[in-house]
Amino acid sequence: MRPFFANQKGNFAITLGVMALPLLLCVGLGVDYTMMRNIRGTLQESVDAAALVGAKELAVAGTTKLTARGVAETYARGLLSQELVSESGGETFEVDTDAARDKREITVSASLYWEPMLLHLFHPDAMPLKASATATLTGEESICVIALDSSADNALALTGTSNMSANGCSIYSNSNSSKSISLAKGATLNSLTSYTSGGYFGSLEGYSPRPVTDSPRIADPLKSRSQPAAGPCREKNFWIDTGSITLHPGTYCGGIHIEGSAKVSLEAGIYVVKDGPLWIGGNATLSGEYVGFSFTGEAAVFDFGVSTQVDLLAPRNGPMAGILFFEDRSSSLNRLFSIRSKDAERFEGTIYIPRARLFIDKESRLGQMSNWTAIIANQIEVGKGPNVQINSDYAKSKIPVPDGVGPSAHAHLMK
Repeated sequence: MRPFFANQKGNFAITLGVMALPLLLCVGLGVDYTMMRNIRGTLQESVDAAALVGAKELAVAGTTKLTARGVAETYARGLLSQELVSESGGETFEVDTDAARDKREITVSASLYWEPMLLHLFHPDAMPLKASATATLTGEESICVIALDSSADNALALTGTSNMSANGCSIYSNSNSSKSISLAKGATLNSLTSYTSGGYFGSLEGYSPRPVTDSPRIADPLKSRSQPAAGPCREKNFWIDTGSITLHPGTYCGGIHIEGSAKVSLEAGIYVVKDGPLWIGGNATLSGEYVGFSFTGEAAVFDFGVSTQVDLLAPRNGPMAGILFFEDRSSSLNRLFSIRSKDAERFEGTIYIPRARLFIDKESRLGQMSNWTAIIANQIEVGKGPNVQINSDYAKSKIPVPDGVGPSAHAHLMK
């Protein structure tokens, strides 16, 4: 027996065998802990984002707390299904929401049962993983783009490599279609929040942030505003293609046609365009401060050509205060209003064409120099190349913002 006990061969194997179990336990616990931190972080980010969305929804006129809770829960489930379930291996999760009765705040909670290798044996309370977030709202929601159509595919659509950026304000599509908002490959939509009563189409990479789906429809915020009535014809079939001229407020029967190299300045006031278009073509220029256009009759639309320059500020007071364009509400549905101008950088005011289809095309740089712009149309399509910038710097503007468009709301996570 002495030689057996004196033999030192195999000491490493014996030592490794003795250490194997503690080593495996340490490795297993380390892997569990790392995965737990990653999953818990994703879970927290998801409820944070959902709480903010729910709080913003509370600011939309007519939204109940029950509706806001539903929107927040749907948003959280969408994020968790996309991000967290795949990461954790497909386990189930639960989401709950609550809205304070006397405050504009909403809480989103989520839990996920994940089966670790070893952690639950040493720390039973670690499962399920839980996260909660509460967001509160100050101010009122600023919605600067609204597509009013309640059922159409592509009610708000961006094609080609076009871009729409709503700086500090939100975008809304009332359509319950699964393609209520649609982005072609290469197009981008940026906003404070984008809401849709239905769904959205296109790569998530094009949306910033991800749209909030199944939102309640928003009513036309300018429905109570009365359209200025047409008066006696100041001009009939007005047309100019050269030189410079100043136009005066009044009713222009048969429309206004400006083309060639003409430069037209507008005196402050209201211009009623009756039974004809506001048509700008060639290299013509149209400019005016504190002006509004009221369109009356089926043929009354606007069309701004590719090489034109358009610089307009809405009225500061009167029946069209804050409104640049006002469409006849008795007109046929989805008449075409077009902006293709490369130089339409100052459209300060509201484009209000609630029954029309607004088409922004070519390389239009709509709104980039405006302090604020708002668009309310039945449908909105942005063509292959435009860069549409919807600013919301209301404090810098002399133009009043119509009720229902501003000011902005702020949702904050409560620490």
